[in-house]
Amino acid sequence: MIAIWALVSYMTAIIVWNAVLKRNIGEALLVGFVVTGLFAGGDIAHVMWDGFAEAMQEEVTFAALAFVFMSYLLSRTPVLDQLLNILNSLLGRLRGGPVYTSTVAAGVFGAIAHVGAAVTAAVGSVTIPWMKRSKVSGELAATVAAGGAGMGVTFPFSSTMFILMGSAGVAALVSKDEIVLPLFLGGLWCLGYRLLAAFWMVRRHKIQPMDRADLLPLRASLGAGWTSLFLFAGMIVPLLLTRGPTGGELGRYVGVVMSDAISLITWIPVLLIAIVLFLGRRQLPAPAAGGGNCWRGPRRNSGSSASRSWPRSPPRTSSVSSACPSN
Repeated sequence: MIAIWALVSYMTAIIVWNAVLKRNIGEALLVGFVVTGLFAGGDIAHVMWDGFAEAMQEEVTFAALAFVFMSYLLSRTPVLDQLLNILNSLLGRLRGGPVYTSTVAAGVFGAIAHVGAAVTAAVGSVTIPWMKRSKVSGELAATVAAGGAGMGVTFPFSSTMFILMGSAGVAALVSKDEIVLPLFLGGLWCLGYRLLAAFWMVRRHKIQPMDRADLLPLRASLGAGWTSLFLFAGMIVPLLLTRGPTGGELGRYVGVVMSDAISLITWIPVLLIAIVLFLGRRQLPAPAAGGGNCWRGPRRNSGSSASRSWPRSPPRTSSVSSACPSN
């Protein structure tokens, strides 16, 4: 019974701290953690430390942190921009092209990054201007972009998956790897539903195709950003190694069960981080010449003009680089 009261107190503390006192959710979660610890009585310090140490050793904790880090890296490089350009070339010529582009891009980015706010910010910063230039109202454009945040919590490996796996009832029935396919199908269902909603909005509001000034030929967008498609290898390769005919044959060859030998929630974010670091290496901060420990900001993109055919906000440089002495 005390566990139920601890859970109720935890949820109440979060709601009050976040909704009533208007503090951020990070503080609210910390307050909820402390409130829950109070139910341990005089052993609070020991119980809270053991709980924290055990949680930090869980695979799902590593995966959550790794995906957040990966989405941050993705937002600091032109990889997502290149994917949007390719989608724009494929869908922009259709009626309501910018709406479809925003919807599909949110699904693609959500399946990779799994952070709803990051999906809306990264995709919306590009597609909202496109939609407005196609005579879409600001309210409708914001609605489409904000709705894309749901894509970040439907596809694995999202916070939804981590919450489910943290539940004793679910964890006792399925393993972390067994829940991947059902959640992936749920994400596809959500994406399909949003595409149907986008189709209705396009017909209802008579939204026009993408402005020609924002369109690139498919050959140009692929020529400038085809390497961004390697992002999907970070998800496909681990799945092929552990699932289906390839996983079965490989397991029989090496004499192990591949799903036990390779953890999807560990290796998918690791591979994605490695791919983003490689693809965006020219835009990441680099050591300043003669600057000791100082770092200079991202290098300017030296790619073709096709990859920069529409305006984006310049990449932010870190406060460290601003403090470096100029040579």
